[in-house]
Amino acid sequence: MNNKFKLLVGLCSMLIFLAGNISIALAGTYIRVYYPVQVAGALTKVIEELVEEFNRTHPEIKVEAVYAGNYDQCLQKTRSAWKAGNPPEVAILAAVHSLTVARTGTIEPLDKFVEESDGEKFWSDFFSAFREDVTLEGKIWSFPSQRSVQVFYYNADLFKKTGLDPNKPPTTWDELLTYAQKLTIREAGERVSQWGLLFPMDNWILDSFAGQNGGRLCNKAGTEVYFTSKPVVEALEFWVDLVRKYKVAPPHMGYGDSSAAFVAEKSAMMYSSTGGMGFVEKSAKFDYRIAMLPKKKVFATTLGGGNLFILQGLSLERQRAAWEFIKWITFPENTAKWSIGSGYIPVRKSAYDTQIMKECLEKYPHRRVVREVMKFAGPEMRVYGQAEVGAYLGTAIGDVLDGKRTAEEGLKRAQVEAEKVLSAYLK
Repeated sequence: MNNKFKLLVGLCSMLIFLAGNISIALAGTYIRVYYPVQVAGALTKVIEELVEEFNRTHPEIKVEAVYAGNYDQCLQKTRSAWKAGNPPEVAILAAVHSLTVARTGTIEPLDKFVEESDGEKFWSDFFSAFREDVTLEGKIWSFPSQRSVQVFYYNADLFKKTGLDPNKPPTTWDELLTYAQKLTIREAGERVSQWGLLFPMDNWILDSFAGQNGGRLCNKAGTEVYFTSKPVVEALEFWVDLVRKYKVAPPHMGYGDSSAAFVAEKSAMMYSSTGGMGFVEKSAKFDYRIAMLPKKKVFATTLGGGNLFILQGLSLERQRAAWEFIKWITFPENTAKWSIGSGYIPVRKSAYDTQIMKECLEKYPHRRVVREVMKFAGPEMRVYGQAEVGAYLGTAIGDVLDGKRTAEEGLKRAQVEAEKVLSAYLK
């Protein structure tokens, strides 16, 4: 018994010694975190508060949070800084850019850090959909952080006013069209005072429509795109019909504008990200609810949002300081705080067991729907040359919504250009 006690004391002393040495080794380490804000909400305030708390509890490390625009701008600034030899230690980049930045050697794989942090026991607490999404060719290239999923927002008060049952949101494309027609209000001269439906004009929306029609935009490896496949063409045709044929939705809106219009009751229904949920909760003065996106053939929605990346070319001390920050900010309590303040999904299962998350779900019961929605969530389009391919697809969607081309014509042009990009990347 005495020997066992001595062994236990020795192990504890070693752990304390190692922890002390890590703190000493990191003393005075300064790191920057580039972060984007893509949707409406107070995400900047949430991130800055968490960084302030980290700095207060980790005096050996100084973190500076640097706002870097939206996801595309954050990627551009991160890559420019890396090429100039002065990269941020951590960047929150859109998850869909993983393949491109991994291939160009911009980011550091994180397997060794996960292994040092209790390996599978630690990693298994993260939702499987997010773990799969950050793993490429057997390596962990980023860490889940501000992850989102598309959901269906609707104004229950306007449903009642129109004679629709607020407890029965549309569950199919046909029902969606019927509801949107009933909820769209036109004044004299065809001026719309209330839209039935809003979509942010984003490739992400087409991703979900395609999934609901039994299709997908690309293969899992990110080496092929399927823009001209029948399910994708039909999906875009349905979107265009809602805008141009039935005139129940406007053609061009961003995430911030659509969320602002929804809370101002300029629209009764909205497809959008859970990342804007915090804004809706703080701003809406009516009974709003959240549901699964309507289906065509199957229920489907798409994951979105960003991950935490560690840049390559850093000293060991800066790498470890970056990992300490990543590990800390994804603690159950902290990912719960991030979720509550923004609407992004807590990335760890145990976050739902924290007291603050339980209180949040009690106050905002509609958030419970998100866990159910996650059962139908698939990965967003992620290919090599993501920025270029995504730009061609976005242009095609815009042209089709504007009536410049048919869905088939627009998607064929995007397919041809995307194949050129993929061919150059995969030589």
